[in-house]
Amino acid sequence: MDCGYCDLNVVCVYAAPSFASEIVTQLLFADTFAAVDRAGVFVRIRMDFDGYEGWIDARQCAALGPDWGAQSREPDRYVVHDACGVARAVDGEGADVLVMRGTSLPNYAAGQFHIGGRRYAFAGAVLDTSQPVTAQVLLEYARLYCRTPYMWGGRSPCGIDCSGFVQIVHKMAGIRLRRDTHQQMEDGEPVVGLARAVAGDLVFAESPAGGHVGILLDAAHIIHASARVRVDRVTDSGIIRA
Repeated sequence: MDCGYCDLNVVCVYAAPSFASEIVTQLLFADTFAAVDRAGVFVRIRMDFDGYEGWIDARQCAALGPDWGAQSREPDRYVVHDACGVARAVDGEGADVLVMRGTSLPNYAAGQFHIGGRRYAFAGAVLDTSQPVTAQVLLEYARLYCRTPYMWGGRSPCGIDCSGFVQIVHKMAGIRLRRDTHQQMEDGEPVVGLARAVAGDLVFAESPAGGHVGILLDAAHIIHASARVRVDRVTDSGIIRA
């Protein structure tokens, strides 16, 4: 398998080819990747969306044909808005799939999308990320995740980490960010001090686990994933838990 996609609702990506290894990120349904190595049932992948690498169980994905790139039309343009919904198989071969907020719907048109030779119907709310949004809309997307539990490596409404939260919220707004906090620090222009920051800017801080990132709501508040997605006060000295 040279390239493939996640054909389950969510699949964990590990640091090493072992289920006992650290979870470094997650694939959502229809996330595509290139296979770069193999070890037993595990395959090392490079995700198409952000270039992130890690190991998945090959039995939790499906192969894509060699002409996938030519067949696909803006695979990440249309994104699920609802917390979760059901993509219903319409070709008689596949099974229905639970899809969650932030999931891409490749080749989406008129309520249907297709990937890997399978076609699905989806009746839920879909975002067209090619349409520009304001910072206020981006913050509305961020608030949808409030009370989502923190999970190291998570990218879904069932569990999410700080940089996964920031990445998915921006994906919903049509902005592609890399996966980890230290990478996201390099994805924009630096602003020194909250006095110069505006709502929607990323805020970086130190944490016991290393770097931490959230999104500025206003001059005094941040929304971020810390134990759960929550709103806290922020100053130039750091984040103050409410």
